[in-house]
Amino acid sequence: RLRIGIHSGACMSGVVGTLTPHYCLFGDMINTTSRHESTGEPDRIQASSITYGKLCHFSEKPNQFNWTPRGLVEMKGKGQMYTYWLESGGDNNPHVGPEPMAALVEEVRAMLATKTWKKRRYFQKRASGSTNMTEFVDTSYQDDVLGDHDHDVNDRLPPSESETS
Repeated sequence: RLRIGIHSGACMSGVVGTLTPHYCLFGDMINTTSRHESTGEPDRIQASSITYGKLCHFSEKPNQFNWTPRGLVEMKGKGQMYTYWLESGGDNNPHVGPEPMAALVEEVRAMLATKTWKKRRYFQKRASGSTNMTEFVDTSYQDDVLGDHDHDVNDRLPPSESETS
């Protein structure tokens, strides 16, 4: 069951790591958002008072969402914070309802139909011999999943030691 936390603020982002790079977000806003998620309830969206204020009081269209005050919630490392439940989209929100949802589903289907999926190549260290040598791990099982039957993975593999000696 899904819990969602929403908060607004500044953060930094970047790619971390060289062996297995990951895109990461950093900052107090990220930690606060995580606290909103962890103190929330299943199947509900908890938002900070800052996000509530930006969407209700400082927006050109303030009635796009329906909110319910939750009250003060104790959050680890933050103390007590006043939060709101995001209940639904408002009646005048053009992005809510069956027609916008159907349009979104069709847009995603069209995108997935035209997407060309890239096959990843994985490396692993050899169990014996030099640790500087690497070899390709057979990823032909991905051909069935990704529907990539046009070429053979082994055509791109470097020759094995038995083939070169």
